[in-house]
Amino acid sequence: MFKDLRLAIKIGGGFACVLILAVATAIASVIGLSSVAASVSRGSQSKQIIAMINDGVIAGKNYVITSKPEYSDDVAEYMSSAGKIAEMLKGHVKDPANVGRLEDIEKAAKEYTQAVSQIVTLRTDAEKMRVKLADTGGQITSNLTEYVRKQGSSVGKEGYALLTLVAQTRLSGRTYMMLKTEEAYDATIRNIKESIQLATQLNSAGKTVLIESVISGFSDYSAIFNKLREIDSAEALTLAQAAGLAEASITKATEVSDSADRLLAGTIASTGMLVAIFTIIALMIGVVLSIAVTRSITRAMALGVAFTKQISDGNLEVSLEIDKRTKLEYWRMLCDP
Repeated sequence: MFKDLRLAIKIGGGFACVLILAVATAIASVIGLSSVAASVSRGSQSKQIIAMINDGVIAGKNYVITSKPEYSDDVAEYMSSAGKIAEMLKGHVKDPANVGRLEDIEKAAKEYTQAVSQIVTLRTDAEKMRVKLADTGGQITSNLTEYVRKQGSSVGKEGYALLTLVAQTRLSGRTYMMLKTEEAYDATIRNIKESIQLATQLNSAGKTVLIESVISGFSDYSAIFNKLREIDSAEALTLAQAAGLAEASITKATEVSDSADRLLAGTIASTGMLVAIFTIIALMIGVVLSIAVTRSITRAMALGVAFTKQISDGNLEVSLEIDKRTKLEYWRMLCDP
């Protein structure tokens, strides 16, 4: 009886172990699949951030080229979306390094939007300066032309030379506004200085209101032109800062995406390893359990076969001990009268 009880405990315990391992395998698979899904989601969101930032940068470049307001609005929309995704993703990331990267992305996205907004303001101010510069240049030309007309033949070569310098100054100024090159800027400043010197010589020869207005106009022209130069320099600096912010954001988002891909690969590998280990252990327990059950049955059958052989050989004194009703009892009923 106790032998049968031990056998039952072994069989039941074996099946319990197999069941526990099956449950553990299922739990490990579910947890692993959840981790895989989370990693895939993080990787997808990271790529969305990269796409949004790239779209924002393209919109920023389009604004720089065309100065169309809709492109600056697109920048704000794309960068805001990138910041929101980064903020949402930050709540699902455990790695402190990635949390820091996402915070940097949020900050850079806001600063990029602010930089483009600043460029819009600078462009507006620059346009006002260009209008003032054109008006001032036109007034200088008008006053000088009136001076030459009134002086008539007594104007001398200096007057015509000054007219030529005014034309050259305005031409080099327009060239600078179009190309924003150092050569055009230097040429304009040089022409302004020479024009003021020549106008001053004409004024010293015979003071007139028109020449004095020309000199005053050139002083205003110089101040406006230098202010325009300052605005252009500020815009160039802001553009460089914006480009750096965009590049840093894309780099950070790429690092987060790469981290998610590595985590995904590691999760898949670890989950597969756990499932394989639990499956192998369950198979080993099943094999051991099968061997134990088979041995218990074949041992009893061997006793029955030996018992019947003894009887067939004429040994009617042999007996067979049976603790409970089993298949061996069937043989006992056949042998006992």
